[in-house]
Amino acid sequence: MKTTKNGKGSTKALAKEDLFRRNPMPYGDVRKYYLGAKLWTVILFVLCTYISVAAIALRTDSCEQLPNALIFGVMFGAFLGIVGHYMRSYLGYGISAFGSLLVLILLQTYHGTGVSLISNNPAYGENFVKGIQSIDFWIILSKVFAILQLALSFVFINSTRKVKEEPKAEGMNVQIERFRAWLNRINDSLTPGRRPLDYWFVAGSLLCAMAFIAYNPSMARYDYYALAALLVGCVMIACKLPLAGAGLIAASALLRCTMYQYRFGMSIPTASAYAGMWLSILYFYFASAKDANEASFKKQGILNIIESVQVWIPVAFLAAIYPVHEFLSVFSGSHMNAEKDSLPLLMFLPLLILLAVRSRRWYGYALAGGFYIWFWDALRHSTPRADNALVFFDCADCHGSVGAHTTEVLMSIVDALAVATIAMAILSVCMAVIILVIRGAKHETK
Repeated sequence: MKTTKNGKGSTKALAKEDLFRRNPMPYGDVRKYYLGAKLWTVILFVLCTYISVAAIALRTDSCEQLPNALIFGVMFGAFLGIVGHYMRSYLGYGISAFGSLLVLILLQTYHGTGVSLISNNPAYGENFVKGIQSIDFWIILSKVFAILQLALSFVFINSTRKVKEEPKAEGMNVQIERFRAWLNRINDSLTPGRRPLDYWFVAGSLLCAMAFIAYNPSMARYDYYALAALLVGCVMIACKLPLAGAGLIAASALLRCTMYQYRFGMSIPTASAYAGMWLSILYFYFASAKDANEASFKKQGILNIIESVQVWIPVAFLAAIYPVHEFLSVFSGSHMNAEKDSLPLLMFLPLLILLAVRSRRWYGYALAGGFYIWFWDALRHSTPRADNALVFFDCADCHGSVGAHTTEVLMSIVDALAVATIAMAILSVCMAVIILVIRGAKHETK
């Protein structure tokens, strides 16, 4: 491990090119914090989005909650944290620290007491009040993430300045490296679909499916849909297409999570459905990462830019739909069974789209197109009402007199996402066709 001697590196001023140069990921033990901060910055942005949308939805004639300027400042600070972190330069870490500090100051010092949404307005219903009170926890959590990101930005700057070479592994890291080398050796010696991990994940998914029992016979057709997707997914894995098979297994698990299981609370079938969902997402992640690393050709120019942008679109969808998901999860009413059943779709489908697009394979984009259509259907056709509105609060006792305004704000998000989803589904299918054409032309050239 090479470090600066006699403190000379700490006193030397940074040149302009050093300030803007993109550095490798921090070495040694700091690397795990950098990888964790990748997730933390996104979570901070999602939390700030949820708080901001909640403040807008809670506005009435007598209560504004948070002003637009504060909302813009918080969102801008959270966005700077993401952009600066991924720059991996001294300037980027500084931008990330500034964004985190801005979020912390605004949330902590606004109005002299910090950001806190009003919950004692007589216009709010009982369930609405419970939803507002739960936001206090997310505000505190946002402050914690902002502090962590601020501190880690300085850790990354210090590590980049001092450590210029990957240090030797010590202690438990040695055992981890040995296990990873053994696992990679075993997996690399076999073809996709024949690796030990494929068998273990398929076996776990089958066990979770076997433990699932339908509670409502009238909804049994969804069990058949889930079973069909599971069987086709296993066949795809046997045909050496683990990415496509993992996507279908994830779709099967998501069908078991939704439609009616969410109403019955925690039970063996519900736990089995969600265990199968997370297991399939983990398998989907490994398959996607493997395909991304083993891409047989390089895409240049505008195609590469479009692919890079497409990876971030599902993240934006997840950040935008999260406030709607949280509002629907805390409210109740005689008409909201369909909304409750759709909650797993709103949360998991953007994650599946992200993993499918991340593979940068043509069948990954085709799978993402199907998930986009499913996401659009969950936004537009998941309720039995004539207008297909996903958000509709008409229970005065439950929701108070702010239902109309809340519906307008949240439905505007749903409508915008529905239009964007159709556009992204078309773009994903076009990307699948383009990649097929490019690969075919490359093979003909060879």
